[in-house]
This record gives sequence, C-alpha cells and structure tokens, in this order.
Amino acid sequence: MTTIAVRFSTGEMAADTLVSADGILYNTSKVRKMKTGYVGAAGDWQHVVQFFERLPEGKPLENDCNIDAIELRADGIYVYEQSIVPCRINQDFFAIGSGCGYAIAAMHYGKSPKEAVELAVLYDRNTRGPIELFTLGGSNGTTTTRRRKVT
Repeated sequence: MTTIAVRFSTGEMAADTLVSADGILYNTSKVRKMKTGYVGAAGDWQHVVQFFERLPEGKPLENDCNIDAIELRADGIYVYEQSIVPCRINQDFFAIGSGCGYAIAAMHYGKSPKEAVELAVLYDRNTRGPIELFTLGGSNGTTTTRRRKVT
C-alpha cells in the first residue's frame, strides 16, 4: 500500500513511492498538487489513479473504490475515505496507508513527516523509498510549493 504523513504546523507532507501491482514493484509519486494544496492517496493503485482523475471535476468514484486520501491545505488537514468529499480533521498531524500507525506514533513523539515515513519504511513491508517531501507555504491562502525527493 503506502505511507503518507502530514503535519499542518510545518506545512509538510511526506510519501513513499512504492507501488505493487500484480507482483510487479515500481516507484511513482502518490501525491498531486491541486488548487487547494497537496493531495496524497493510498489503496489499490487503479482506484488511486481514478481518484486523481475524478477529484478536480468532483465526479463520484465507483462503489467498490478502495482508497484513502489526505490533503494538506493552508487551512488544515482533510481526509477522503472512499469518496471525493473531503472532511477536515482537527489535528496537527495525521497519516494514511499501511504504515500509518508507525507514522502517527513517530509524529506524536515530535518526528517530522519525512522521519515518520522513514520509520514506516523500516517496519511496514508495503512502504519503501525513495521518499518525497512536499512543503506548503504562504499566507492569506496563497501557496508556494517545494517538492523534493529524499532518501
């Protein structure tokens, strides 16, 4: 699956890049830049692709779509659970994917999203680097972004 970790107070999102499809492993970005911020998705890869295709237009997903997604915006963290309807959560940090428990625990103890995903890489067999780091900044709802691949 994957691990994507977000911390609102630092404006950071980190994600692994491993995709496993029918026994074939490859690396790709699981995060997309949207008008409102960064969105990362985890789950069955064909459903993740469908989610990213349909999200900008608000088209509904198929009923059996198995995804979890997280968005980092200038005003908070939003989660999507098998839908394209975001729900704002009142937390400074959160994570999704198969390694989310490791990542949330790491951030609870003060680790950055990147460090949290690095921990998930060690313990979750479905999370693997390289890790991508996305930074959201700016004021008054405007965003400047940096995208960096890190190891």
